Amino acid sequence: PLFPLMAYSVELDAPLPAEVAESATLVLLGLLRGFCDREKQRYGLSGDDQIELLRDLAYWLALYGDMSNGEAVDALGIDGDEAAVRVIQNPHALLTHPDGGPIAFRYSQFQYLFLAKALTDQWSKQGFDGSLASDLSGFKIDSGTADYVGRLLGKSDTAMLASAWKLASESASLRRNPYLRRNLLAIGLAVL
Repeated sequence: PLFPLMAYSVELDAPLPAEVAESATLVLLGLLRGFCDREKQRYGLSGDDQIELLRDLAYWLALYGDMSNGEAVDALGIDGDEAAVRVIQNPHALLTHPDGGPIAFRYSQFQYLFLAKALTDQWSKQGFDGSLASDLSGFKIDSGTADYVGRLLGKSDTAMLASAWKLASESASLRRNPYLRRNLLAIGLAVL
């Protein structure tokens, strides 16, 4: 029921582009973008800027674990007077921090999706052998994130995944890490 509810909340009244409609993951990202566009007035940030901020937050939460609002603002590199600080401190409708506790995504599926977007965006822009290999060595991605990464990469990017596996298998320093090849295997299985 998530997709119809989100489509209703963002007042989706036009068909989605064909390349988006073919993928449930891209549909969900499109609906979240529409949801963020709706929140533009509240935060003073475009929908794309909110998506980017939520993507980066999911990434930092995966790397560092629970964070307070202040720690999240610092990790994201937000100055206290920027509009983006309201997304964390207010918090955004997709986030929560119950009783002043750590900032978290309201629903784990959204954190999985935003983390997957962060990983695939970084992979596309910087390649695998830079900081992404190091970061994927630092934590175990959950099955939800692996599924979304696999869907975002798709079958067309299997060469990129094979290249990453080869590098992770041949490099002595990368091979010693228990998470990296496990994470790549989970992503590979999701692509299949």
